[in-house]
Amino acid sequence: MSHIARTDKDEFQPSSNQDRWRLTPDAITSLRKAANARGRGLAAAGVVTPPDALCRVPLTTNDECAEAGVSADDEAKLLRWYEKQIPLLVGRTGDTKAPRRLRRNRKVAATATILVKRFYLSHSMLEREPLAHTLAAVFLAAKTEDEFVSAGELAAAVVESSDEVQRLAFRASKAEQAILQGVGYDLRVAHPHGPARALAEGVDVDMSRIEDECDKLLTTDAPLLYAPSLLAAVACLKVGGCEEKLKEVLTPEALDEATALAASSDPEDDAAALKKIRKRLKRTALWRDPPQPKKRPASSEEAYVPEEGGAAAPAAKRPRR
Repeated sequence: MSHIARTDKDEFQPSSNQDRWRLTPDAITSLRKAANARGRGLAAAGVVTPPDALCRVPLTTNDECAEAGVSADDEAKLLRWYEKQIPLLVGRTGDTKAPRRLRRNRKVAATATILVKRFYLSHSMLEREPLAHTLAAVFLAAKTEDEFVSAGELAAAVVESSDEVQRLAFRASKAEQAILQGVGYDLRVAHPHGPARALAEGVDVDMSRIEDECDKLLTTDAPLLYAPSLLAAVACLKVGGCEEKLKEVLTPEALDEATALAASSDPEDDAAALKKIRKRLKRTALWRDPPQPKKRPASSEEAYVPEEGGAAAPAAKRPRR
């Protein structure tokens, strides 16, 4: 798709989004398989500290690993779950029963979602903890969008005890540099929300619903495949009410493509499958907690140790009559 609107210039080109981050489905699959193979190889080798983060887009080498474990498809499913949590953590609107919501601009969640998506094109969750790096992406996105939030605030919105908050904030702060390196220091993100507002201008439609659809599209591979204006058109079509406006501003090819995307649906998350993936990940990842030594049950002879000074042993209990 070379043109979105009825102009001679793609609004998405030239830019880093177009040059580096517009990919084909095969390229996305290859990147994720290569990252997963590297992660499984490191885990199988017993590596404790992951190598420095590095942006590997576009893919130049294809690693292979025969070790069994968490697959690239498993990681993609779990990544999408984490991406879906970002708007719940950051957004200003939504469930009023979420008092720890950070109440930042919608752009923060959109930027963070794209950053973490780009990062895990080059890295595996087996080598890089998803929770800490997702929070690091939010931390960077908030600074990029001039909506600053501290690592401590982020951690406190996820865990409760002060010790857990301190540990998670430290891990998220440490992951910030990895996110920067992993996306090639490219923090510029084009959102579909702006084009969606332009498409809906002058049309009697619920804009918040359209922006919600934009948020949902960001948790799929669509931002890596299509221009933001096409995603905006898809969001408008999903809500409805903008069809005539879209016919005026989009080429027939772009409208057909947007219509096809709007008609497609993604499978719902399988909570049981995600739980199993998380368990396997925690057992094999480089960042897993070290195994705790098992306590040997004390024998009856070891159970009682008399104090120094010759204290008498406790008297035996009288048998019941």
